[in-house]
Order: sequence, then structure tokens, then C-alpha cells
Amino acid sequence: MKSSTHLEDRVHDLYNSIDITQARQLDIETISSRMGFSCDFIPYDSMRMNQMIFIDERLTPQEQWQSFAHEVAHIRYHIGNQLVLPVSFSTWQEWRANSFMLEFCVPRFLLEKCIKEQSDIHPIEMIVKNFNVTHEFALQRFRRYQMNVYQEAIDCGSGRT
Repeated sequence: MKSSTHLEDRVHDLYNSIDITQARQLDIETISSRMGFSCDFIPYDSMRMNQMIFIDERLTPQEQWQSFAHEVAHIRYHIGNQLVLPVSFSTWQEWRANSFMLEFCVPRFLLEKCIKEQSDIHPIEMIVKNFNVTHEFALQRFRRYQMNVYQEAIDCGSGRT
């Protein structure tokens, strides 16, 4: 029996709410406009201010997509100026934004669709190709996916789902 994590559900619901149903729709312009915030590219580190995301133009397109996802997490789920927050709270927000970024850039519901449709391609290469992420990111995301699937099998076998 397949289950999903809370984060997977949140990202799936978010993408459903803005009518994102295919990996090829995952791009900065489409998503930012559908979510109702602005995005601009600057020659500095990526950041967000209120409902505006600034992406470092010096990054590769793949890194920009990943950075965009990280900043979306801050807009949707975090409050406060990290410069004045306690370090432990700021660290927690960064950890949470990085977890969100993995799922947002390569959402499970689209990953599984691609795995089924492109079973002849190595999974890491398939993720890089379809989701416009770096190889390192694809490897990290696929490992997380495998751990979740493995945990589901354990939970199902123990009757916890």
C-alpha cells in the first residue's frame, strides 16, 4: 500500500492548485506567476523579500531552479528576518527549506510518472533530464525517494499504514 509523507502531500496539493501536472511545466516563470509572486535575477546571492524572489543570475539554470524552490519555501512557510532570528531557528528554517526544495524540484507524483514512462533510462539521468536539476541534486533526491519507498514497505509489513 502506497503512502506519502506530509511534505509530499503539501507539494502535490500546491502543484494541483496551480495546475502543474507534468514535469515540463516546472519552471520559474510559470510557477511564480501562478503562485502570485514576482521573481527577478540579480548578480548577488538568492533571497526573498516579502512576495518577491531574487535569484542569483550567476548560477546555472539548474542551480537557479533549485534556489528558486528554496526561496519558495521561505515565502510559504517562514516568517521573520533571519538576520535577527536566533541561530538555531534560522538553521532549522534552512534545513526545512532544503527539504522542501528536494520535493518541490522533483515532486514524487511526477517522479513516479517519469520512472514508469522512462524505465529504460537510468533514474539519476532521467531526473536530471526531466526536472532540470544538477546531477548531485538528482542523486540526493533519488536517495530520498528510495528511503521513503523502503520505509513504506517496512510500515506496510508491520501494519503501521
